[in-house]
Parts: sequence; C-alpha cells; structure tokens
Amino acid sequence: MIQLALSSDTRSQVELADLALNFIRPQLTTVAGAQVPFPYGGATRQVQIDLDQNALRAHNLSAIDVGQALALQNQINPVGTEKIGSYEFTVDLNDSPKAVADFNNLPVKVVNGTVVFMRDVAYVHDGSPPQTNVVQLDGHKGVLMSILKISMACWIVAKEAATRRKVAAAKKHHVPTVTGGGPFEVAVAQGHLTAYLDLCADIGVTRIECGEGFTNMTLKASDVVEMAADRGLEVQFELGKKHGGAFTDDGVTQLIEQGQRWLDAGALQLVVEARESAKEVGLFDDSGNLNRAYADRFAEAFGLQTVMFEAPNKPSQFALLNHFGREVHLCNVRLEELLRVEIYRRGLHSDAFAKDNLRPVAPNRDSRTPESLGLRESVLAK
Repeated sequence: MIQLALSSDTRSQVELADLALNFIRPQLTTVAGAQVPFPYGGATRQVQIDLDQNALRAHNLSAIDVGQALALQNQINPVGTEKIGSYEFTVDLNDSPKAVADFNNLPVKVVNGTVVFMRDVAYVHDGSPPQTNVVQLDGHKGVLMSILKISMACWIVAKEAATRRKVAAAKKHHVPTVTGGGPFEVAVAQGHLTAYLDLCADIGVTRIECGEGFTNMTLKASDVVEMAADRGLEVQFELGKKHGGAFTDDGVTQLIEQGQRWLDAGALQLVVEARESAKEVGLFDDSGNLNRAYADRFAEAFGLQTVMFEAPNKPSQFALLNHFGREVHLCNVRLEELLRVEIYRRGLHSDAFAKDNLRPVAPNRDSRTPESLGLRESVLAK
C-alpha cells in the first residue's frame, strides 16, 4: 500500500482535489491490479449560484427562472472541423461561457422592458460542497490518496521487483499477506504445485489460499498443507464453486465436510465464495439476498473466528454484519470500502446503531476501554 499526499503553499484545496481526482488518479488506475479509491480531504470543485431572494422578489422572478436561463445558455453541443482549402479549422460554438465570471452576465428575463441579468439576482462563483473529511500535512490543508497493488493473480503478472518490494514492506510492518486462490488452482491443474509453492515462499507471502472454485483437485488436503508448511507457508481454503450458482442444502453439507477435512489437515481458516457480484453464487440468490440459514450452518460448524465470508459489495457487507454482528470476518472487500465497512461494524452508522448486535456499548466513565467503545483489532486477510 502506498499513501500519496498532496499539499501546497499556493494552491487551494479545490485545486489539489482536482489534481488528485482528475489528473493523478486516472493515470494510477491504468496500472494492472491497482486499487485507487477516491482521494481523502480537499474540496471538490463546484460552480455555485448564490441567489438573492430580495432581488428575485423585486424583479418578480423565481429560482426556476434562473435555472431555465442557465440551462438554455449553458449547453455542451458536439462540434467538428471546417476544411477551407489546405487549412482545417476547429468549429467553436458560443453555447457556453468560457469563464465562471461570465455566467454573471447571462440575461435571465426581460421584465417591463428591462433585461435582468444573472448578476442582478444572483452571484455565480467557484465553490465546493460541504467537506466531509479534512487532511492536514505539515500545517497545510492537503489531499491523501491510498494505493494498493496486490490482488488476485496480479502479483504474478506484475514486475517481480515490484511484487517483492510490496511483500517486504508488508512484512516490515507486520501485515500478513495471502495469495488469491486462482493461481493455486492453475498450478495444481497443470501439475506445477511444487514450483508454485516454492515461488510463494521465495516471494515471502505469509499464507496461500487453496480451493476448487473452477477446477477439481485430486490431491489430499493433508499433502497440500504439509507441502506448504515445509516452506513456512500457512494455508486457508475457499469453499464453493465460482460457476456453480447459489448453494443448496446438500451442497452446504458437502462443503462443511470439505472444510472440516482441510481444518483437520492443518488449514487455519476457511473462506465462503461470493465472487465479485454476490449474486447467484454461494450464500446469495439471483437478487443478491443472503441465505441466513446457510450462513448460520457455516458459522455453527466452524465458528466466526475460523470462517470468513466474501462480501464484495455494500448489500452483502451490510447483510452479513446485520445478521452476525461485529464479530463476523469479511473478505474480498475493496480498499475504498474498508472505512465504510468498519464504520458500520462499529455501530457508527445510523442503520447499524439501530441493531442490538452492532450498537456500541455505552462506556463507563470510570473504565473506558477500546472494547467498550466497540473498537477491536481488525485483521484483513486476502
């Protein structure tokens, strides 16, 4: 993960946010596997119109009149070029003001033979909506961008030196790393599991994910776990098929038996499949509704400390948190959604506060602890 901070002695928060969002972020998103959430801090540029209510009444106008005048005189129409002889000219239409200040000179309406301009009843200026977060850098307002670059099989296709730097940085700060299950399945299917495990150990990851999401494995769980352990690698196993649709009664029974075999062999945790959609896969039906009864069967069989549930979008995240409470382990959560998930988990969201299993316990003034405030150490795997 990289934290990119922007600050300036001369540029405003609006300019910094504009640079981060419209110039820097688009270039970073082209990097294969990079996850770049929207910047924190700064102010989003917004051209605002401040209406003078007294002036509007004096000219017998309303906000609707101002809106209609603006819509008619601020249009973006497609243009082209005009070829004259050996020259080609760009056609420029006079359909929108060139500068924000020019909006103040737009006519709004003719009242009693007098043209009422925008400046007579309103003030158009550069502004921004209310800020919801602020970033301070060395005493200056700034913008913070988070960049995470390791997911699925991206660590394999990226430059090896870059992957090694990221894993080394995570290890330095005691952040465990785990590979996605896709490369494991490919390696097993092609008979190169030994080489794959050697690579994972050499790169320095903490744990590998095993699974049969799109392949069928003939190797025994105990053999795979032993091969990984010989190289200092932990193991977790993913339950469910990627193209098998939503779980069935018999399917859940078989998956619980499979999960127990892997735990008995030495795997540390289990992951319940939900892919990137959480629709018509695993615990979710074709409308994205959580099958709570099936989810309970996994939780009862393995415990919430052992089983993790993939939750790739907001409905799946909130459904699992509402059902199990703050102790449920979620994975496959996008980087830009982590704060939202943790806010909801800790009962700081209005909907979560209404849930008994998510509402923070009111602290005792004499013995306030992180646990009493609904805070706990969060571990992100995968």
